[in-house]
Amino acid sequence: MLLGAIALLLCVLGGDTFAAPVEVLYGDRWKAIPAEVIRGKEYVPLDQVAAVTDGSVQRANGRFLLRLPKGVLVLTESIPRIQVGSREVALAAPPVLQGGQVWVPLEVLTIAMGERYGEERVFWDDVRRILWVGSTEHTLRLVRYRTYPEYTRIVWETTRPLEFVLREDETRVLTMEVKGGILPPALLRPLPVGDGLVRGVEASQAEGAARFVIQTEQSRGYTRAFALNNPDRIVLDLYRGKAVPSGPAAGPPPTSVGPSAPATRGSAPGAAPTSPAGPPPGGTRTIVIDPGHGGRDSGAVGPRGLKEKDVVLDIALRLRKLIQDRLGMRVILTRSEDVFVSLEERTAIANRAKADFFLSIHVNAAPKSRATGFETYFLSKEPSDNDARASAIRENLPLTEEGLGPKGQDSVKAILWDMAYALYTRESAELAGMMLEELDKILSVNNRGVKSGPFFVLMGAAMPSALVEVAFISNQQEERKLQEEAYKQRVAEALLEGITKFRARYEKRLGAAAPAPAG
Repeated sequence: MLLGAIALLLCVLGGDTFAAPVEVLYGDRWKAIPAEVIRGKEYVPLDQVAAVTDGSVQRANGRFLLRLPKGVLVLTESIPRIQVGSREVALAAPPVLQGGQVWVPLEVLTIAMGERYGEERVFWDDVRRILWVGSTEHTLRLVRYRTYPEYTRIVWETTRPLEFVLREDETRVLTMEVKGGILPPALLRPLPVGDGLVRGVEASQAEGAARFVIQTEQSRGYTRAFALNNPDRIVLDLYRGKAVPSGPAAGPPPTSVGPSAPATRGSAPGAAPTSPAGPPPGGTRTIVIDPGHGGRDSGAVGPRGLKEKDVVLDIALRLRKLIQDRLGMRVILTRSEDVFVSLEERTAIANRAKADFFLSIHVNAAPKSRATGFETYFLSKEPSDNDARASAIRENLPLTEEGLGPKGQDSVKAILWDMAYALYTRESAELAGMMLEELDKILSVNNRGVKSGPFFVLMGAAMPSALVEVAFISNQQEERKLQEEAYKQRVAEALLEGITKFRARYEKRLGAAAPAPAG
């Protein structure tokens, strides 16, 4: 704890080059591992990772080998990837040499501990910054939910196929019992939902099973549960009112519920979210603007200390005013101040508001400070190129803070599979394209094109959505521009023009008449 206090004091006195140490508890041993913020990312020394995994470090030709009692992890200088046995895992940042030591991104510690002691026994508490090895392997690793216009989906991700039973009592309270379910401590906390259909989910550990009580509103209608694999997961869909799924993508038949009715398992994909009916007759009304990052997640940091979270919030506030003044649309910000909002909650906000468009605003960063320009993205399963892959890895970094840890990539694949993102691929690509055109006209800097990638923040949006990277904050000249009020206003004006043009084309396709702009 003394080390933590010292690190905090240094952080206050000397900028953001220090971070509080990570405490590691394994068996009857304890160790505090120092951490540093390097180029805006949190790092730990590789030799300290070796100390808590009973490993050793070897260096050879720009490669760093962490030899464990069983297996070897391989890192390469300046490359944000780690070789774990026969698989390759993307990292938030590459390993670096500093002060004669090899420093690696924080997630390498979690990956190495998982390889040494078993992934299902490793737990991470982000608030207290404690990583520990449990005595029992858990079989449930994540509970998540997503709100769609017609229903709410709750997903339990498991480490292997598990049987389950769904019951409903006389007061309409639903209980999901997962046989063989062992909960990690993080999942024992209540999961608040509050989307007008589901109030929340409460978990408890029983002998031989995990139980989840799902509190719902009286308006709940049709309910069904089924299992999926790759990764293994249990899915519960709760529909609003009397709505029922329709069409060929409806998936397996509904699970019967009752005092002792067992739920069936399956391996076929479940129901895809149904498409909303489109904008009301008066035209598109609502847009959700998402300023990336916020709170404890600063995003990218420029060479002079400018933070991505501050820049994009400033641009979003300017854009909101422009849209309200000139288009008369309802504008919702996922955050209007410096607070942390989870990636999943951002599109949930848009879905609850039944928004017509969703736009996420970011600034870019690259290991090479020469990179400049802007680019736009829409959602796809695979990145369109290496730059798109790097950008998606960086923007998905908060997944680690939200508890997905080294399993984040599996969760990304599961959510992509669960959602009907193909419904909006065409419109999202057009939205990204029009944003790019207008940025090109107004900014007159390097146009890097329209790209696509697996951005977690775009997943689950039941509407056309796009992500814009308006500049490279890692470039000193572009960082300087992003500090200028006039330049940020030009960026907002360009985004407004893109929204205006896309809105007109989208409404024409849907046959809706746009209302006259306000003022």
